[in-house]
Amino acid sequence: MKKSVVIVCVTIAVLFTGCDFINKIKEFLGVTIPDATEQAIAVIDRGINQLGVASADWQDIMSTVIEDLPDEVQSTIKNEVSNLLQRGIAAVGAEFRCNVDFLRIRMRQGLQRIKSKLLGTELPAMEPHLCQVVPSAIDMSLEQNRRNKIEFFGYDFDATNVQVLLVNGSREVNVTRHLDRPTHYAMTLNLGASGVRLNAQSKRIILRWNGRNISSMAVIQAAPNICESKFKNILPSNVSGMPYHTAKPGKSKGDKEFDGHGPRMYCSVTLINEGNRVRAKVYATASETTSDWTYGKMQRFYTLYNVDPGYVIEDIVSPTFASYSYTDRNHAKDVHAGSGPVQKFILNGDGPGDDIGRNTKVEIQFNPIRLQLKETGDCVSTATIRKLQMEGVISTALQNKIIATPQLNFLAPSEIGEIETETILMVDTLGLSAN
Repeated sequence: MKKSVVIVCVTIAVLFTGCDFINKIKEFLGVTIPDATEQAIAVIDRGINQLGVASADWQDIMSTVIEDLPDEVQSTIKNEVSNLLQRGIAAVGAEFRCNVDFLRIRMRQGLQRIKSKLLGTELPAMEPHLCQVVPSAIDMSLEQNRRNKIEFFGYDFDATNVQVLLVNGSREVNVTRHLDRPTHYAMTLNLGASGVRLNAQSKRIILRWNGRNISSMAVIQAAPNICESKFKNILPSNVSGMPYHTAKPGKSKGDKEFDGHGPRMYCSVTLINEGNRVRAKVYATASETTSDWTYGKMQRFYTLYNVDPGYVIEDIVSPTFASYSYTDRNHAKDVHAGSGPVQKFILNGDGPGDDIGRNTKVEIQFNPIRLQLKETGDCVSTATIRKLQMEGVISTALQNKIIATPQLNFLAPSEIGEIETETILMVDTLGLSAN
């Protein structure tokens, strides 16, 4: 009997050497005792789920996650969760201009990223999030000492490379050297004597990240043309996609079949304002939890709305990001509550037979999205002027302009009530792939 055990053990050792040895032993013997990584993932998953509740106390939940992480887990993981909590605590204060629910959502996203690092799966680059820009535009008729800086408030400004560009006439000038980032949640652009030099040709200041404009502030010259803002609610059609078969970072490509080993699913949706249209970037991964590490990934861009002729999209007023992650444990389609722009994440990982290219799918059902539009042409929108008025950084000349145009409605996004929602029937429900 002992000889048989020795032969079996030697055979297993020969067949399964390297990093997967312990996993293969557990599979062979039917052992299900979780290792430290699996325990850590369970703790992080619990935190992610608890942070999904709107009224959740994010500081208490994050502290519990740190306490419950097993001692055997890598110290770097504990440090990352602790650093995530400390960043949130540091951001709370007089300077923080995001709404009360923002940090809960950001903590949840941070845990999802830490979980993905534990699993060795990929996530898109961390995008800086803007909550408020003060002032929302630059009134050149103001005295210079009242328009000597722009303050940006948000989150994760230190994680990525942000560019600042000044549009002078038809030229874009890089003025990033005048941007100061004292904290990860605040940035200041110097417009004073030693900073960005604005002149009569200056049109706007652009914040650009990863080749995409994420914010734009008008430079309002003396006696500007004023065009009326228009607010619109759109409800896009559902979009769907299927991850393609690829190799998981550091693993083999697998055989397209999850075979009951998860998969662990992650999906995120980011709305992008391109001026003439709104697009949604949908990113998703499906990762087998063991065995041959079958892996699927997708990144697709879907056109949700094309603006009417004669108008440009000035801003997406409603939230622009949502994400969800979980481990699939059946062959059924799973429906999960979304947040921000997403009403429901409809996800399916495993199924009968090959999964990648057949069973593994993501579908997004949207919430209504509110847009701020303005007429095209060289003009300043009524909403922009009203926001300056509310911020107390408006010149007498611009105030007189408001008085002289009583036929226009000067309303900021926060002053707009209920609007009828327009359902958008899209042609582009399959999206443009960006593998």
